[in-house]
Amino acid sequence: MDNLINCISTVVKSKGISMENFINESIHKNLEKMSNLGNLGISGNVVYPLKNKETSESGNDIYVPGLKDKLMLGHPYSEKQISKRNEDYSIMESHKIPQAPVGWYMSEKFDGQRALWDGAKFVTRGSGSGFPRVYPYVPVWIIALMPPGIALDGEFFTERNSFQDIGFLRSKLKPEKDRKKSDTTKMELDKKWNNIKFQVFDLIISEFISMDDPFEKRQKALEEIIKERCKLWDQIPTPPYIKKGKCPIIFTKQYRIESEESLMKYYSELVSNEAEGVMIRAPRAPYIPRRTWLMLKLKPEEDSECIITGYKAGEGKYKGLLGAFECTENGKVFFISGMDDSIRKDYLKTHPIGTKITYKYTFLTDSGIPRHPRYKGIPGDR
Repeated sequence: MDNLINCISTVVKSKGISMENFINESIHKNLEKMSNLGNLGISGNVVYPLKNKETSESGNDIYVPGLKDKLMLGHPYSEKQISKRNEDYSIMESHKIPQAPVGWYMSEKFDGQRALWDGAKFVTRGSGSGFPRVYPYVPVWIIALMPPGIALDGEFFTERNSFQDIGFLRSKLKPEKDRKKSDTTKMELDKKWNNIKFQVFDLIISEFISMDDPFEKRQKALEEIIKERCKLWDQIPTPPYIKKGKCPIIFTKQYRIESEESLMKYYSELVSNEAEGVMIRAPRAPYIPRRTWLMLKLKPEEDSECIITGYKAGEGKYKGLLGAFECTENGKVFFISGMDDSIRKDYLKTHPIGTKITYKYTFLTDSGIPRHPRYKGIPGDR
């Protein structure tokens, strides 16, 4: 052991690099060797979407324009009744799907950042530019764990009531020669990523599964894929400063809803333990790459989006600043407040007319106006 340590030290000195960089380089090469042997998937083929795979670069960011509006998104549970005029009604009829919620599936709604594994890389749901963005840094050992050539829909998550702790997922890792002392280092990012779980809730496409397959078939295949990938976890090397925990890919268990009372009991238990809420998915449904009534969300506060169509001047302590945004959604006009002072001051630059924003509200009035709407942000990586 002493001879080995001396040998390693000699090699590191001869290369003129730090021990940390030597270890990272060795790990990377080891993972590449494993990948070449077919044991692990450090790189794979992009399988979703099947068209428009091209990426575009802007500054240091990489975007995937062809992925815009290609993820399955849900409506509030309050809108669960699907009428014959609804675009999803024909899918319900052809797949013999009952009205929600009895016979549907429920699972925890995670308060994290949406993440698509497209078979080769992790991509966000969206960004300030409106286009999905490639996550700027994901540790190589997590990439190695992911299944190549299989598209998974999930969420990066740490624990309940901790969304503010995962803002670092947007962090970029600068080359060592360009870093300042104040910049985030690879070691710092790796340690933060070590707390991240990838909660997977749907399989979009693989060699044997298509988007048109029923939800139950996709779930069965997804559970097996995650089980097989996690068998490799112990073989994947991590840096010495990382305390390796359990496999970070987690299958999100679905529970069949027997009655609305069982759904509300499940929801109450989760929310009382600081969960964000419940996701409700239709049985036998295909993967629908848009916002659909065949996936619903139930949580204490609902989210929605609207377009800024005007401004209301501030009064009192906000005199001379923005008071509220005038917003339009589905032909309804209303005002949204709750912004911080920096937005109230620079709103003309940061939120020009036509900007899409996300807001929270408690429920809709009888006339369809959001009650107590509060500003949340410009749709981004969530």
